[in-house]
Amino acid sequence: MEKWGNFTDLSDHDVVTYVTQDLNERYYGELQGLNKEETIKKYGEEKVRLWRRSFDVPPPGGETLKQVYKRAVPFFQKHAEKDLKDGKNVLVVASHNSLRAIVKYVENISDDKIIDLELPFGALCKI
Repeated sequence: MEKWGNFTDLSDHDVVTYVTQDLNERYYGELQGLNKEETIKKYGEEKVRLWRRSFDVPPPGGETLKQVYKRAVPFFQKHAEKDLKDGKNVLVVASHNSLRAIVKYVENISDDKIIDLELPFGALCKI
C-alpha cells in the first residue's frame, strides 16, 4: 500500500488518503470482461449467481470472495476500524466485492448467507 499523493502542506484538517490493490475488484478469470447476460445464457443463472455471489466457489480460473476477504479485511482493520470505533467518520471507496467482503466482516455475515447480500451500485452505506 502506498499513501496517495505528494502533499507538502498537510494540517490536522486534511484527510489521509490511501490507494491500495487490496480493495481491487475480484478477478473473474475466464469470465473477466464477458457480458453477464450472455454468460448466464451459456452457463445458467444459478451457476453464474454461485460464481458471482458465493463465498468460496470461484468462477473458472478466477478469485473467490474468500480470497478478496483475505486481502480487503486486513486493510480495513488496519486503516479504518480503529477510527470507526473512536466515533470518527471513514469513507471507503472500493470495488463491489471488496465492499461485500468488508460488510461481511463488519456485520458478521455467515459464509452461506453472504450470497444474499446485494449492495446498491454506487451507493453510500452506513455500517
